[in-house]
Amino acid sequence: MLGNIAEWVYDDWNMTHYGTYRDTIAVDPVCEDSSGGRGLLKGGNFFDQPLFHRSASRLPCEKYAAFNLFGFRVALSVEAVRKALGRDGPPMPNAIE
Repeated sequence: MLGNIAEWVYDDWNMTHYGTYRDTIAVDPVCEDSSGGRGLLKGGNFFDQPLFHRSASRLPCEKYAAFNLFGFRVALSVEAVRKALGRDGPPMPNAIE
């Protein structure tokens, strides 16, 4: 999915926030910056250089900016899709505990 559009994520932009996880394991770290100025895009878009086509790539952007190179991901579990379609099937193992 990388390189198609840059993905809006929940975090606010703070240049030093992710540096605090340099020596520790971070599972879904969230940066809620009280300044409220900039949002965060990750992954890069098809016009970006390959350097930005990484899930670890983070770029600041004004929170209310709209552009055809920005987007967000909608994700559903397999069970939710099956339920919505009215189909039964074996339960899928839960990969995230």
